[in-house]
Amino acid sequence: RAICVKAVKSHCDKFGKYRKAGEEWLITHEDAEYHICSALEEFVKEVDVTILRVHQFCVVVNPWDENGVPQLGRKLLVRGEKSFFLRPGEYLETGVQDAYILQNNEGLILRAKEQFVDDICGDAVSEGDSVKQKCIRRPGDRWMLRGPIEYIPPVEVDVIDRRNVIPLDCNEGIYVRNMQTGQVRAVIGEAYMLNQDEELWEKKLPPEVVQLLESNIDPFADRGVRSSPDSVNRLDPTRVVTFRVPHNAAVQIYDYKNKRARVEFGPNLAMLGPDEQFTRLSLSGGKPKKPNVIKSLCLLLGPDFCTDVVIVETADHARLSLQLSYNWVFDVSPSCSAADAAKLFSVPDFVGDACKAIASRVRGTVASVQFDDFHKVRFIILQSSGFIGSVH
Repeated sequence: RAICVKAVKSHCDKFGKYRKAGEEWLITHEDAEYHICSALEEFVKEVDVTILRVHQFCVVVNPWDENGVPQLGRKLLVRGEKSFFLRPGEYLETGVQDAYILQNNEGLILRAKEQFVDDICGDAVSEGDSVKQKCIRRPGDRWMLRGPIEYIPPVEVDVIDRRNVIPLDCNEGIYVRNMQTGQVRAVIGEAYMLNQDEELWEKKLPPEVVQLLESNIDPFADRGVRSSPDSVNRLDPTRVVTFRVPHNAAVQIYDYKNKRARVEFGPNLAMLGPDEQFTRLSLSGGKPKKPNVIKSLCLLLGPDFCTDVVIVETADHARLSLQLSYNWVFDVSPSCSAADAAKLFSVPDFVGDACKAIASRVRGTVASVQFDDFHKVRFIILQSSGFIGSVH
């Protein structure tokens, strides 16, 4: 330890140095083994030694120069391995810090606070650090320093962020935005590290689409499930949105920037670009059919069946409830043209429209016959209305 002493009046101390009134100084074990303050001196405080180990550093604010004069407003970088005492008026800006030891998959985002000559110009470091390129950094400049390297930032530099390589499989991606231009792009299938001008971008999705993507509902096996699942997979908005299109199904993706749509047929993995959104289907369901019951991102191509309950009235005003079941299928090939594929999504609710059209034709046919005639030959009468199926 050392002690800080203050001069009450101007005088010459026991070490033969002239001290002005109010001046403070340190007395360490190198100066004397012990010290008794005279009548012209005042004990201020004890000062602990500051120890820097290897790979440590600190920044001293208001350091003293070689003549013992405080340099107010200046900063001094002190590297380890070293031990020293803070003299009166000096203090550590952020305490003792560890040096930044970067691996080859890590990097630092740096920003210059004032102009200086940088000894390490970005990635321009040769093997063994034997040759380094220098460059001038101006206030506000941002750059990235990549590993492997041990780095201690000078006093003119702020460390903004420490970044790692983001490993991505061939079916994984991230959204990256350039902070200078605002352009957003998707990086897919490669290990990527954001540079000094890039940041992760969060893609905004409609709440209904997020709910469908996070649910564990299978489009085929869980077609009759209408409630929300107990378990969900939370989406990372910075990751490229993906959807596994099942076999014999199709998904429409619309690009709002280029104003065009594309259709992905299953089995396939559909991936959204920064300006793309899924077309959400809202189909009729239940018996009788009610609108907006079935919510889905993919359109099943069939063959499948549909059941509806229709209320009809005969010519003699007998009201009947018919349960109609019929099969349907989309006659389309995955290798069809883009125009033909777009026709799949031209009708928002094909189930509701088909049920309404068939129910209208059935009501018109039944209204022209008597109840007894309809009861005897109901199947033939329904066939004549253009509907072929099973009637209960």
